Amino acid sequence: ASNTKIEDVIEIKLDSRNVFEKEVSMVFPDSFSGFHCLGGTAVENRFKTTYSSGNGETVRYKIKDDSGHRLYVDVTLFVDGSQTGKQKANETSQASKLNNNLKYKVLAKVVKVEADDNSIEAKSAGEAFLLGNYIKVKPLDCHGAAICNHDNTNHEYSFKVPIKIFFTKTTCSLSNNEITLPPISLSDLLAGNAQVEYFPDALKFTCDGGLGMTTSIVNYHFSAVSATNGDYLANELTSADSAKNVGFKIFLNDNLIHVNSDEKRQLLGYNKEMTEASELKLGVQYYKYGNVQPGNVKSSVYIITSYQ
Repeated sequence: ASNTKIEDVIEIKLDSRNVFEKEVSMVFPDSFSGFHCLGGTAVENRFKTTYSSGNGETVRYKIKDDSGHRLYVDVTLFVDGSQTGKQKANETSQASKLNNNLKYKVLAKVVKVEADDNSIEAKSAGEAFLLGNYIKVKPLDCHGAAICNHDNTNHEYSFKVPIKIFFTKTTCSLSNNEITLPPISLSDLLAGNAQVEYFPDALKFTCDGGLGMTTSIVNYHFSAVSATNGDYLANELTSADSAKNVGFKIFLNDNLIHVNSDEKRQLLGYNKEMTEASELKLGVQYYKYGNVQPGNVKSSVYIITSYQ
């Protein structure tokens, strides 16, 4: 009979917490071979847990999804070397007599790293995989019982532990914002006196991910809704009272934005605290791009977040 059991998959969900711990009572299936030692009261089997190799070292995994998000997680399989109570063999006993006597733990912890490490073994989020180390359950020596053909030194039961790791990925969003500039006179516009008006509260991103740190680099870029030549937004109003050949230029931290260039700007680096998201200084300026007719002006632009 095979004395190896694949345990039920442990689902490690790292969403609102960055530490996971689960204790499992070991159940020995009926398919496991029985153990035996000398009968009577003089010699008894006593079993203990140990590792297949090493001393339960922590293993680091890179957990990733197909959209560029990733997380580094340290996983430890922990057995404390505890022993069962004395098991009277009475020639042969079923391994199921050991049920719920022994336990193990799986510990997982999110690790903050300074940079991606491609040398770390990568696993997909939600992918089931076996931990490299596994649990062995071995009896203590039967004290020379081999002479009576009841040698237990080769008795051994193995438990292999599969896990799945899930995490909540970072998302950043920007509420719809409508900005109203103060009116400008036709004479000031024609004279080139249009000033850049700044709106410090217009670009505030809300980022969430549960873990409090980013699971990817967070970028954003501007994409015009209104017609544009790349440097300015044209007026999208066409009614009789609308201005003609008047639009807007957009500035970010005093730099002119090319609104259709798809140039990505970094909002947050990878593995950074959510609170590190900077407030962006948005400026808007009236701009004439032809023969001007006074009236109302309206333009629109998307601000799109992306992850890598």
